[in-house]
Amino acid sequence: EQVNFMATNKIETKENLDNFAKTNYEEYKNLIGKRENLWKRYHRAKTEEDKSEILAEINNIQTVIKELRKYDKYCKDIKARSESIQNNLDNFDKDMQKEKDNSRSL
Repeated sequence: EQVNFMATNKIETKENLDNFAKTNYEEYKNLIGKRENLWKRYHRAKTEEDKSEILAEINNIQTVIKELRKYDKYCKDIKARSESIQNNLDNFDKDMQKEKDNSRSL
């Protein structure tokens, strides 16, 4: 599912990932604040009709928040895995260089 996520959002580089993660997190925080304000309005609402409308809006926002939270987790997971892979590649390069150096000194 993360591969589809990356392809759908055209994430091909670390910069793409960082930019997407930042934008996604900002939208997530924005909606969390909006949801909090809606709950305040819900508790102040006088009629059941108003409460029902506000609750429907909260439910719609909650669906988006859930998606954004999932994307945030994907971004963090991808970043952690890519850093681990880069470290492995760096260590592999160092090991290869040591092999070359050792073979030259024989």
